[in-house]
Amino acid sequence: KDTSRLARNYATFTYYVLEYFPSKNVRYIFINDKIDSLKKDTINEGTLCMAFFNELQVRRDSTKIKDSLNSSKRQGKFMGGTPPYGYMKNPLNKYELLIDEEQAEIVRRIFDMSISGMGTQKIANILTDEKIPIPSIHQNQTRGNKSTTFGIWKSKTIENILTNPTYMGNLTQCREKKVSYKSK
Repeated sequence: KDTSRLARNYATFTYYVLEYFPSKNVRYIFINDKIDSLKKDTINEGTLCMAFFNELQVRRDSTKIKDSLNSSKRQGKFMGGTPPYGYMKNPLNKYELLIDEEQAEIVRRIFDMSISGMGTQKIANILTDEKIPIPSIHQNQTRGNKSTTFGIWKSKTIENILTNPTYMGNLTQCREKKVSYKSK
């Protein structure tokens, strides 16, 4: 359709347009930008400028979105997709977390077992033996359900629960960040 549909990264765009496509004898047409690789006069510095401005727009959009999300987070709004195990989103306000009492009992047990000196693997084994559904089942996630270990509590899951500050009443977000809007 247009140059922004090929790539919104200047380096990628120039690689394909100036190197890859010509070396593979690929014809490309950008309908809206009136560019056709068979018509050499349509590929010029203006084409490369469009690619630069496409990337600039993505960078600006990324900054605006991050600023908006960070503002909401500073106001104490939950901006995540899936709440931590033991919580659920308020059906009347998706930015607010409520305690899910059924799961909260399990979380309290995990903390009690840890305080009594049990290790994370032992806690995981007890929950698995009692056939307590793992967090992803409560979240209706099916990833890994064909695995032979699906449904088995992992010590890492227990460790994540025990070290998550949300369980102490501190809503924590942005614990992981992308280095750049360009990274996957």
